[in-house]
Amino acid sequence: MDWSNPDRATALAEFKQMCEYRFTAEQTKVERQYSHIFLWSGTEGMRLSNTWGLSAEQLKDPKNIWDKFAESEPQDNFRIHRLELQQFRQNTTETVDDFVTRCKTKVLKCKFSSDAARNERLIEQIIAGIKYPEVQRKLLRKDDTLTLKQAHDLCRSHEASVTQMEKMSSLSKPVTVDAVNSRIMNTKACGNCGIKHAPRKCPAFNTKCGACGKMNHWKKYCRNSKTNSHGSQNSPQRGRGNQQGGFWQRRRSGTPHRHRRHDFVNAEDENDTDYDEDNITFEPINFSTVGSSDERTEVYANLSIKLSKTKHAKLKVKVDTGAQGNIMPLRIFRRIYPQQLDEDGYPKPGSTQQRRTRLIAYNGSVINQFGSVTLPCKYGESKWHTEEFYITDADGPAILGLPGSTRLQLVTLHCPILTTPVKADPTPIQDAKELKRLYPDRFEGIGEFHGDLHITLKENAQPVIQPPRKYPIQLLPEIKAELEKMQKSGVIVPVEEPTDWVNSLAFSRKSSGGIRICLDPKDLNKSIKRTHHKTPTLEEITNRFSGAKLFSKLDARHGYWSVKLDEESSRLTTFNSPCGRFRFVRLPFGLNVSQDIFQNHMDQILSQCPGTLGITDDVVVYGKDEDEHDRNLRQLMEVARKMGLVFNENN
Repeated sequence: MDWSNPDRATALAEFKQMCEYRFTAEQTKVERQYSHIFLWSGTEGMRLSNTWGLSAEQLKDPKNIWDKFAESEPQDNFRIHRLELQQFRQNTTETVDDFVTRCKTKVLKCKFSSDAARNERLIEQIIAGIKYPEVQRKLLRKDDTLTLKQAHDLCRSHEASVTQMEKMSSLSKPVTVDAVNSRIMNTKACGNCGIKHAPRKCPAFNTKCGACGKMNHWKKYCRNSKTNSHGSQNSPQRGRGNQQGGFWQRRRSGTPHRHRRHDFVNAEDENDTDYDEDNITFEPINFSTVGSSDERTEVYANLSIKLSKTKHAKLKVKVDTGAQGNIMPLRIFRRIYPQQLDEDGYPKPGSTQQRRTRLIAYNGSVINQFGSVTLPCKYGESKWHTEEFYITDADGPAILGLPGSTRLQLVTLHCPILTTPVKADPTPIQDAKELKRLYPDRFEGIGEFHGDLHITLKENAQPVIQPPRKYPIQLLPEIKAELEKMQKSGVIVPVEEPTDWVNSLAFSRKSSGGIRICLDPKDLNKSIKRTHHKTPTLEEITNRFSGAKLFSKLDARHGYWSVKLDEESSRLTTFNSPCGRFRFVRLPFGLNVSQDIFQNHMDQILSQCPGTLGITDDVVVYGKDEDEHDRNLRQLMEVARKMGLVFNENN
């Protein structure tokens, strides 16, 4: 009996089943079975039996023993098991049969009312949890006559074909997570001990240098010693006082020259930094190999990552400008998130974000993944950026692709880059969360349309200076807080110098309960030459929805504030407040031209986006099917990125 199993009910059921099989096979008499049960149950079973209060005769009845064991089972909740079943996903190394068996074992605890209901739930979980998108699409196209056996057989058949294709592909070219080039075994002597050995097998590890006193290298190969007899012109050099900024750089020579971009990185040679304990800081270096016959080695960097609000760590990554995404090997995930592993050492359901993204190597082979994790990352003095790492069961280091390398300022590009994208199906946009992951910059901050707005006044317009207003005392803290927030966001700026126009301040309550600061430019509006632009009505646009089946609604974030004012127009919006005078540098609420100007910008944006309609700050994306809808939604987000439109995060 496995008393350490957290699922006590399952462990006892299996133990009872094994005992009954043994009794049947050996034809054990009933009066002798109790002794075998207690012997096989171990010390914990004996301890429990001493607390039952049964007589010697009662203990000889196996039924009494099993009943008492059942009483020791913790209270089971079938709803918890149903919720856990919903999270089941097929692991990368898990076969279809193993996954289905795991689901069947769990569904027995869910207390479904009938076999039909249980089988239907299993079919749904197979569709949701199977790791093959092609099979998911096939199963979803089936009608209600689909049986559990048919679904299982379809998955097994597809798995068998995929396995055979992977074997055939591996015969021609092995799959590697490294998207730039295949890994070449290093045949050079180690720079720490002078011996050729496998990675992380250096005999100098954990030994102290007799020259400098530092760890993990020998005196003969010390790079800090001035009397290093082993050093030569071609040996790796490291220092802080040299004219090149103090860095450690290694190159391979004798190979044909290949052109490459200049990039500024914090580099580490893998062979010289095999150990996490050997923390060596390297200065930024500039690789410039034009006209040189040398070939640079692989480039590594140590990133700072946030695991929680209070816990930070270091992550060593390989900078791979040929990769379009980031990779984290499973072994690193295990070190970072040991509490997120199941009993087999794989990520627990829910510990990673399940993506339908396919990882494709340069030879076209698909790289299996366990999902992804997002980590705030920082390098040097760069800003914190959230990077997504896909978890794969592969050898080699963590990989930081070109997009992440440029965001973290590990690489700067000094020439146009010609890329050849891998043809793959676009990722379906399943929900708002997925859309925000694909376009995070379209849901942050305030938008910024191109160009500055100039407000034209009528001839002979007479400036008006409104006196300060009185405001309810209980609202003053909210008004001051909102003004500070607007100033911090770059919407308003304080005014110290005299201005011809001074307007009053107005406010209104938002649906969320907060305060919206508005301009009350009643005198200014009388003097503005209005640029009329028609806002469409629902009756005029609803006919365009004909045939559409899928819809998504978004609304622009602080839409008016996306329009910048020029200096002269900004001074016209000067207003009094409890905190002094301010002026808007973005288009404010209250001007009689605000709606016309903003609607004109929105119409220009939506004219480039098929399958979209908009009235003021509300935008609807529609399509006849999922592909058309997602295509239109992607086009809107790309145009919004180009034109400076930002959407509300909580749509």
